[in-house]
Amino acid sequence: MSRKLTTWMVPVVLGALALSAGTLASASANHGSGKGVVTLTFIEKSTAGTFVDVDKSGGPSVGDEFVFQSDLLDPDTHAKVGSVEGHCMLITESGDVNDCEASGTMEGGQVRVAGGGPVDEKVTVLAVVGGTGIFRNVSGQITVETIDDSTSKDTLELTGAKH
Repeated sequence: MSRKLTTWMVPVVLGALALSAGTLASASANHGSGKGVVTLTFIEKSTAGTFVDVDKSGGPSVGDEFVFQSDLLDPDTHAKVGSVEGHCMLITESGDVNDCEASGTMEGGQVRVAGGGPVDEKVTVLAVVGGTGIFRNVSGQITVETIDDSTSKDTLELTGAKH
């Protein structure tokens, strides 16, 4: 896989979800905002991924997808606290903008995120669009900062999380 495709995958795909019920206990709650925002930070590490060249052009083009899987790690202990599965689709002819959907699974529930943008951005922000279990009725956003080709630092801001 080319470095550009790997770079495209990391900020938007690998960081598409980063949360863990086990880490909620150490999360910081911003009670001063009146909205009950819970902030969670994770390290996300790629474990598998496949680029699908839909039109078999040999390079990025509209409709090509990247399907991925990664582990969610506690930033202090590096213990695995969850997993992420999802996909991104290139949505411009130049192959430099994508749209992604992913789900993070952890003890207590699942969170779904969606969004996209330029593939070469070092920092990407996606919307939290729903959840299950203790994450039912959550909203918010995730900020994904690329560390390297297989790792990102993810900061999740949730409103409506049970904590």
